[in-house]
Amino acid sequence: MSMSEKDKIEEEDGTRFLEIILRYSGLTVSASHRDFLLNFIKTRKKELSLSDDEYCKKLEEDIFERTLVIDEAAINETYFFREECQFDFLRDTYFPKHKDAVIWSAACSTGEEAISLYALAKACNVNARVYASDIDEKALSQIKTRCYTPHSFRNEGSPYLNLLEPLGTYYPKSFTMSKETLANLSISRFNLATDETFPMLPETVDLLFLRNVFIYFTKETRKAVLIKMAKAMKVNALLFLSINEIASIECDADMPFVKENCGSVYYLRKVSLEEKLNSPKRKLCREIPLQKKDYDIDLSACQKNAHDIKARHIPDSTLSRSHTESEKQCTILELYQELKKAITLNQTEHARELISSHKFKPLEMEHELYMKGLVCEAEGDIHKALDCFQRAEILNPKFWPASYSMGMLYKNIGDSKNMKKAFISCSNALKTYIQNHEICYNDIVDSFSPDYFLELCELQLEGGR
Repeated sequence: MSMSEKDKIEEEDGTRFLEIILRYSGLTVSASHRDFLLNFIKTRKKELSLSDDEYCKKLEEDIFERTLVIDEAAINETYFFREECQFDFLRDTYFPKHKDAVIWSAACSTGEEAISLYALAKACNVNARVYASDIDEKALSQIKTRCYTPHSFRNEGSPYLNLLEPLGTYYPKSFTMSKETLANLSISRFNLATDETFPMLPETVDLLFLRNVFIYFTKETRKAVLIKMAKAMKVNALLFLSINEIASIECDADMPFVKENCGSVYYLRKVSLEEKLNSPKRKLCREIPLQKKDYDIDLSACQKNAHDIKARHIPDSTLSRSHTESEKQCTILELYQELKKAITLNQTEHARELISSHKFKPLEMEHELYMKGLVCEAEGDIHKALDCFQRAEILNPKFWPASYSMGMLYKNIGDSKNMKKAFISCSNALKTYIQNHEICYNDIVDSFSPDYFLELCELQLEGGR
């Protein structure tokens, strides 16, 4: 058998495994994570002495093996008080009106989000019952260790970090949660795509956080998950997605939600069928006036940060897609999502068709080059991929995803000199990007924080892995 034939068979087998993961978890695996996951599966097959067909059958029939692989497919990147403006909204507008709340962090990863919500509720004298769930059992087990390292902290959210002090032992960039705090969190595994029994009684949740997980779901899965999660929520309960995800959600007629906002903070509110039928069809969202209340906690710096985030938030024109072009033209974000899905499933021809059929605006040309580079990388044409990434960076030196992708490719082929140049360029661009509080590229890199990529760049430059 020739090498090309062998590679083709391996790609087809890899696609079979990815399709099983997609079916049972709703997760699509990013191109950057695909090789890692398939290597893990290869190791498991060898450990169990199973062929590809036998292992596919095992994944279908053995829930424990399937859970093991799904855990590896999930990427956990989170930190305390992420998306600070949403916590501003809770503090200033929601909690003053609600002194009891059932809160569900439904994709909690290693728990930072759930702990942050509990900390703020406690500081605002709100009697909160907090549920924390995730598909990844390894991530959930880390919560029970109660120990958090510098990776769980960012500059964003820093005005709220003092709220961790009553919950355990807090030092800058370090937190050990007390056993008493852990006892106030209800922790359980929950698969958003397949599980039907909620960790709590139906129609009891007041606040539901489902952030930074929809980037791994298809459009159909997102809608199915939202309809399901509505069953856990009270009427008028609020559902929060990531800032980068809310723009792509449309509240169709069969979804019991309306999209609303308070300043720069957008969320979904569960409504009754009667209200849904009577709501204006053309109105994107209803703005709730901001209400403020003073608390015995020093959070004044949050107000400036909230203003900064509002200034750099995705404009209404993007959310409503009310541009002059045809409604059939998808947004750049939607195009990235479809492209990543095609690449994950090794449908590179379809990926190329997606790019060629899109009418890129003059200020979007770096995105076209970057997308072409992603496809070339998926096809194994490293030199063409490098050329595309380099041209994208030349066209827009601020476009740090291109220089980061270049750095990783140079690392993979052992070109340390050009790798260093690329990561220095990426690091410099990221520092400016972070300093200016920009978010325009966050959604095309799986919504990982810019600080996270800056940390990776610095590790690469230091020779770390």
